[in-house]
Amino acid sequence: MDTAFIILAVKKNVAFYDDLMKKMVGDRLIQRAIKKAEAITKKKNIYIITDSEEIRLLSQRMGVHYYFDKTLKLIPEAIVKNLVGFLSTIGDSYKTFVLLSPYAPLLPVKEIQRALNEFNLNKAKLLIPVKEKLSRIFTQDEKSVQSVLKGGTAQTVMIESQAFQIISSALISDEELMSSVRPLIYPLDRDLIEIQSYQDWWVCEKLLKRKRVVFRIIGNEQVGMGHIQRTLTLAHEITDHEIRFVCDSKSKTAADKLAGYDYWLGGYEADEIEDQILALEPDLVINDILNTSSDYIKKLRASNISVINFEDLGEGARLTNLTVNELYDEPLIDGENILWGWEN
Repeated sequence: MDTAFIILAVKKNVAFYDDLMKKMVGDRLIQRAIKKAEAITKKKNIYIITDSEEIRLLSQRMGVHYYFDKTLKLIPEAIVKNLVGFLSTIGDSYKTFVLLSPYAPLLPVKEIQRALNEFNLNKAKLLIPVKEKLSRIFTQDEKSVQSVLKGGTAQTVMIESQAFQIISSALISDEELMSSVRPLIYPLDRDLIEIQSYQDWWVCEKLLKRKRVVFRIIGNEQVGMGHIQRTLTLAHEITDHEIRFVCDSKSKTAADKLAGYDYWLGGYEADEIEDQILALEPDLVINDILNTSSDYIKKLRASNISVINFEDLGEGARLTNLTVNELYDEPLIDGENILWGWEN
């Protein structure tokens, strides 16, 4: 039996007025949730739970099922209990339900798929995602001035996420099982934002607008540290975008240097690094690896990836969006995309 995706879109439970129909980087918040479900299952397995005529109409136009009830109101602490009536009507057709919130637009599709795999592997009946938070718990009755001034030990607190839940359909019709089952805990990234305010919306929108920039670097005893230092200087300035570094397995110096910074680093064998870069789906690749081949640059450009190269006299230098050869004052190869000398 298939898995059904139940998207909760009740206007009485919104973070702020009309947020579900508000556009975030081109798509309405509810549309983003539907598209996320479509990346995992077929439209026939997607159900929108709503009290809104607008959302009912949008669901219809997007070709997914909907359950419409103007009087519907979900209690966040008891969502499953609130939906028992509806879930019972489709329970015979599905083995598993994924309750998906539109308010976690940054939740990756792959994270839901991993959670589903964990759910199935463990033969679980209920999966609850949680986020860790390091915090000092304050209870006024238990705090003295002395304990406040001296400080206290921070504790790791587990916070239940509302981004999604995974439930076995067997739970819906079995109250005894529902009361006895222990949920499977699934850890999420502690930085995952769930929209509860305008400020959360702004941060999510800002993050969704980010581009992914991949720096391909080299660094070993033969070529030295110059390439690494330059790319790190650039990376430190690109604060509005996602930064990733890649290098081949021979660039141990580069890997050791980057280990001291909070940047993502992927190390690959030389014969697989180009395909691994493509798999990262970058918007921009910055190569600081000396001479590049035309095949490598063509491969990147064919995938609509912008390319900038530094200190490149290879065949690929002419094919980039921009090549910067700062060390050479006079042109050594032709190319309108190539800048020469430090003054340029």
